[in-house]
Amino acid sequence: MMWHFGNGSLMRLSGAGNFARTFLFLGILVGLVNSMDVALAAAPEAEHAEEHGEDHEPGESGEHGDEQREEGVVALSESALLATGLQIEKVERSLFRRLIHTTGELKLHPDRVARVGPRIDGRILKLLAQEGDRVRAKQVLASLISVELGEAKAEFLARKARLDLSKSNYKRSEGLRKKGISSEKDLLEAEAEKIKAEVEVASAETRLHVLGLTEDEIKSLKNQGHEIAGFSIRSPIAGQVIERPVALGQMAEPMTTLFLIADTSVLWAQLNVYERDLAAVAVGSKVVITLDAFPEDPVEGTITYLSALVDEATRAARARVVVSNADGRLRPGMFFTAAIEGAGPENRLVLTVPEGAVQRLGKRFIVFVPEGGKGRFRRHFVEVGSHSGGEVEIIEGLEAGMLVVAEGSFVLKSELSKEEMGGGHSH
Repeated sequence: MMWHFGNGSLMRLSGAGNFARTFLFLGILVGLVNSMDVALAAAPEAEHAEEHGEDHEPGESGEHGDEQREEGVVALSESALLATGLQIEKVERSLFRRLIHTTGELKLHPDRVARVGPRIDGRILKLLAQEGDRVRAKQVLASLISVELGEAKAEFLARKARLDLSKSNYKRSEGLRKKGISSEKDLLEAEAEKIKAEVEVASAETRLHVLGLTEDEIKSLKNQGHEIAGFSIRSPIAGQVIERPVALGQMAEPMTTLFLIADTSVLWAQLNVYERDLAAVAVGSKVVITLDAFPEDPVEGTITYLSALVDEATRAARARVVVSNADGRLRPGMFFTAAIEGAGPENRLVLTVPEGAVQRLGKRFIVFVPEGGKGRFRRHFVEVGSHSGGEVEIIEGLEAGMLVVAEGSFVLKSELSKEEMGGGHSH
């Protein structure tokens, strides 16, 4: 389209002006409608605020105006204070002994244990003791029969009879020689037979000793018919029958254990001393042992042995405490916890507080100290040292004579965390 600057063009411009005025009018009308909507929407809110007395002055933020909280202070109401059951104690200087805590197990004393079995093959004829029985030293525990022993006894008796005969022949030849009736040769032959018989008897007697017969049993030995093959098993020590893993009629050999006898009046307490604690533990260190069965009656002793080797798996060395068990209440296999009194510079006079007083806050430690009015507690950052017997060494942050919350400090820590996060005071 070509535009001409004449009357026609003025008319076109005049038409464009009317369109602009119409568009402007419509815009004003839409603006008025929107303003009315906003006013209508704000009216209920104003009415609601007026009903509730929320008449704010200009510049107010709408907050409740809580009192300014003091950093690091916990304030408990009287009811909350009673509910928490806090306990307060005084910080004192005390002789701090390092206690090394570990675990262990009660064991039989190996020098007081006997595995009783036969020295030769045999069949069990009688069992005269059962598990749990207390036996005396040299008490008969079982009777067995052995072909080998029977043969050895018979051989001994036969050789002994030949010795008696050779002695008689020698004595007779000696008398005849004195009378000139026999020759010197006959006397020498009789003497040789006697010496040979003596050697054979000694050999047979040695075999019987090897098979387990005592000197008295051999001296009293005689032809007992079929019972000549029988023998008894006796207890080498006084103690209690711990095991009897055999039955009547069973064949037994030298490797068979018929009875396990133990004297349990003395036990070994074997415990682990970990590599990190070895420098503070030595033979002679005092130990307090606590068993689950008798938690109120700990056993005290001293370390009598400390291994020169560290176990590759546990990284601990074995230590031993000899424990008296005269009343028999302790049993091998019982597990226990132990506290070893460590040696070294840890045994010194230091500031201590109960373990329950110290709480961890991030990478630091804190305690709570009563302050001002009742129910106010201030957080104190502290540097802690060693732990021992339920006490914690305080290196820095407290002074002797100050009061701290000994029990219930965890509750205060929780309240402090809530306040610092905007949770408010406990009421």
